[in-house]
Amino acid sequence: MIEAAADPSLSEHVRLWLSALLGPAVTALGFTFIYKQLQISARQAEVASNNYLLSVEAAKRATVQAAEQQNWKKAEFLANQVKDFFSDECVERTTYMLDWHIRKLVIADDDDEEVLTLHDDAAHAEAQNRPKLRDEFLNEGRAVVIARALRKHDEEGFTEHEAVVRDNFDWFSFRLGQFQHMIQSGLFTYQEVDIHLSYVLDLISGGLDHVSSEVTAAIASYVREYDFPATKALMDSRIDCRKGQKAKASDGQS
Repeated sequence: MIEAAADPSLSEHVRLWLSALLGPAVTALGFTFIYKQLQISARQAEVASNNYLLSVEAAKRATVQAAEQQNWKKAEFLANQVKDFFSDECVERTTYMLDWHIRKLVIADDDDEEVLTLHDDAAHAEAQNRPKLRDEFLNEGRAVVIARALRKHDEEGFTEHEAVVRDNFDWFSFRLGQFQHMIQSGLFTYQEVDIHLSYVLDLISGGLDHVSSEVTAAIASYVREYDFPATKALMDSRIDCRKGQKAKASDGQS
């Protein structure tokens, strides 16, 4: 009975000894577990960050591709509009008669007779001094001076050929003005249109030396008097563009 009473003291010593021995081990195990959890959380955060960066990069690529596709479609649409414009027979005729001071061409859709188109009175005088042109066209009444045809309506009226030239120029101005409407609606900038139409615009706005100044003056008056504001806006833009190009060239030479 006396020996049994001494056993609790031994048990207490064992408990204290185990506590001292296992306490640090338990604490170390707890820290190890927490450290592992932190590592897992760090890896998860890294994966999430990488996924986010990949998503951002993919979004950027998709945005760039969409913009490139949109630009390509816009360029294709403009190219088709330009092609349609230049394939118009009336536009083709008007461009052809403006492109040189003396031209022989059919000026009406419902006719196959060639007419001599002349920029101004100087061109008419030149044709008078060329026997073939004088005999075949001038003496036969198959000639028209464009600068006269585009004059403001007066009591004199217009010859048949002058009226046809005016009809051609009306349609040409209407078709050309459609590009200005596209610019105003935000589909294109003038610079994008200028790439395709600069030569035609130079023909009618004084940008080419071989086009009579009388013709370009008559055209400027015509689009103003007969209400073609869109065509006039394009002409003004082209004039400003030429001035800018000349100024830039001058700066480059100085």
